[in-house]
Amino acid sequence: MEYLGELCRILSKGGITYIGVPNENSLFNDILKIMYSLTGRKVESPMIKPFIAPFHVGGFTHHSLHLAIKQSGCSIILFRNFASKSDILNYKFLSRGFMIDAFLIPFNFIAFILRREIYFEVYLTK
Repeated sequence: MEYLGELCRILSKGGITYIGVPNENSLFNDILKIMYSLTGRKVESPMIKPFIAPFHVGGFTHHSLHLAIKQSGCSIILFRNFASKSDILNYKFLSRGFMIDAFLIPFNFIAFILRREIYFEVYLTK
C-alpha cells in the first residue's frame, strides 16, 4: 500500500504508470491447491509461488487491487485480467512442458469465461 501510494504521489499530473500483479484468486491457483492436496502435499498448497517471498510480498484479488488503487489517489485508465500465453508449440511433442501446457489450455479458457485468469495489469494516472 505504501509503495502504491508513493508511486501515485510522485506521478506527474497526466502521467501514466503500469503495474502488473498476479491474481491470487485465479482458477489456476485453485487447481494447483487441489493438485497439491491430492498428491499429499497439503503443506505446500497455501504457499504456491509466486505468492510467497521473494516473488511477491502480498497478492491481490480483483477487489483488493481496486481498493488499493482507490486509496492510493490514482485513477484507473485500464484494468485487465489475463492469462499467461501458452508455449505449447515451443515444446517437443509429448514432452513434460507440452503435456503441462496441453492440460492447462481448457482451464485457461474456463478462467477467461469466469474472469479468474492468472494476472492483472493496470494503467494508472493522476
